[in-house]
Amino acid sequence: MTRGIVQKPMTLVWLGIAVLLGADAPDSLVATHLQPIHAVVAASSGRAGGCVATGNFQVCCCGTTVDPNQVAKSCEQLRTHLRKTWLATEADSRWTPRCQVIVHASVASYVRQLGPGSEQTSGCSSIELDAGRVVLRRIDLRADAAGWLTDSLPHELTHVVLADRFSERQVPRWADEGIAILSESVTKQQLRERTWLEESHAGQQFTARDLFAVGAYPPANRHNAFYGQSASLSRFLIERGTAAQFVTFVETSQRKGTTAALRAIYSLDGVEHLERLWVARRPAPNGSILLAEQDRTRRNSISQTAD
Repeated sequence: MTRGIVQKPMTLVWLGIAVLLGADAPDSLVATHLQPIHAVVAASSGRAGGCVATGNFQVCCCGTTVDPNQVAKSCEQLRTHLRKTWLATEADSRWTPRCQVIVHASVASYVRQLGPGSEQTSGCSSIELDAGRVVLRRIDLRADAAGWLTDSLPHELTHVVLADRFSERQVPRWADEGIAILSESVTKQQLRERTWLEESHAGQQFTARDLFAVGAYPPANRHNAFYGQSASLSRFLIERGTAAQFVTFVETSQRKGTTAALRAIYSLDGVEHLERLWVARRPAPNGSILLAEQDRTRRNSISQTAD
């Protein structure tokens, strides 16, 4: 699970690889092989699948029997929920351009788009920003990977939704991944938590200050600790207020610094104060289930539409 940025004049290309399938994923993946959606569709012509467009999405299921109408319906439902949760808005501001969602039938098709190393992942979000405006939204998914609809799609779509709010500067990595993880299924979140707690005994812990300082993604042997603790810290702060308030904290920390943001948003006296409270609280008694547990009905509805 990695994310990277490539800077171009007046343009920011924001790429995200999601939901690792193995422990030996590369430290960074930059999707330099992306083809236009029409080229991907043409390469799978004559096979099952198809494309459909809704108000905010263009969904193509390439070489697979997955129904693009059902995927598009799930995407629209998820987008509404995520915008309400994280951006505190129910206004239907249409995405221009639409978010392209490509569902690949096989790992081979997926890797042709995302390059070597991507076979160890099940989803990727690609976001291109130009002068504070999102000019490309794209999600590639592997239909042959377990949890691609219930874990990878919500995770990647969360990154895309957040880009609307952070169109001038990338979301800090710990918050970006922490927020995306809290959109995954209960089962996936609890698995992540068990994994990082096991690794914590091997000295792979991150302090809050460590997480705030992360620029590039940590090496592979610290991936699970980074993702698990990013979600844990995000959840801890959200429980002190609301999800939308947490996003405001992240924005404020980018403008005024972490200490000032902690005092203004959470009345905490700096990072050390946060660290003491967070360490005393973790792990959460019932696992990392904050958002998924709050909206289990929505999750069940989305799963049913894809059957």
